[in-house]
Amino acid sequence: MKKISIATVVLALGALIVPSAMAQPQIHLAYDYVDIGGGRFEYEFELSVDDRWTQGMGWRWFIFGDIANNQPSPLTNFVGDPNDLPIGPWTAYTSSGGGHNGPTLGFVLAYWIPQSQDEKLNWSGTSTAALDEPALLYSTLAGTVGGATAADFTPASQGLGGPTCVYTLKKSKAKKCDDCPAEGSDYGTEAECEDVGDCAKKIRTTIACPGGGDGKCKLKGKRSDCA
Repeated sequence: MKKISIATVVLALGALIVPSAMAQPQIHLAYDYVDIGGGRFEYEFELSVDDRWTQGMGWRWFIFGDIANNQPSPLTNFVGDPNDLPIGPWTAYTSSGGGHNGPTLGFVLAYWIPQSQDEKLNWSGTSTAALDEPALLYSTLAGTVGGATAADFTPASQGLGGPTCVYTLKKSKAKKCDDCPAEGSDYGTEAECEDVGDCAKKIRTTIACPGGGDGKCKLKGKRSDCA
């Protein structure tokens, strides 16, 4: 796994990467691991965006198991599963070294620009480390687009969660919004379930306009699945 020098790429870009120290990124990394024996642990990762996401936001140079100042990554001896490639715009596992150090998704300068709030990236791999929250950190470097906030040694959340309640939309009313979910489409929620019977029979909610702006969408739906 080739290591990429952060200092080299910064000079090539002709700009200094300044981390975002206070603001929380709109991108979120969750993970879980199991002991598979032989001193190795199998990890599952899921990268998603939260409800502050707006159309056009993008991130690049994604590092996980990150640590500062030329120290070895705590996610020791990580080997990514090649069967999970490509991962969004990224087609290889690599690593970064310098101010940030850890396994990295490459090509590092490719942007991940989600097309919806429901879009997720998933990958897996093995490591000789068992990292519990908040020991696994992630970062994005080399700038963002669309008003996105960079991650900078942000703790990943442990636990990927289970299936959630899905509803078929019966009504979708736009208020100053051009791109509300279509009537008849499926609408996923964050309500966890084991069976569709665990879900409320109907849903009635208001969401921000998916494309951004001040608009809103008023939604009514009937439960359809637990997935």
